[in-house]
Amino acid sequence: MTTSIKALLIRVVPWVLGTGFTGSGHPVATAVALENVRIIEEDKLVEHAAQMGARLHAGLESLALHPLVGEVRGCGLIAGVELVADKGNKSP
Repeated sequence: MTTSIKALLIRVVPWVLGTGFTGSGHPVATAVALENVRIIEEDKLVEHAAQMGARLHAGLESLALHPLVGEVRGCGLIAGVELVADKGNKSP
């Protein structure tokens, strides 16, 4: 006799399957997630983001010499340019 995991969980912990997030564990949500991963891999979106991040940081580095810029930093496509009143002590 085989018992499904769902039937077992309902018998052992009846409230488990009555809660959750909308779409969590739903076959359609899973199919959409798998298709999303396929598109990301097929279109090489991670590699493209890395290239664009390098391009962004190369462009922002030209601002580092400006007297009001204390520091340019970041990772990938997330970047920050710190503006300061005094570059020597980096006071805001």
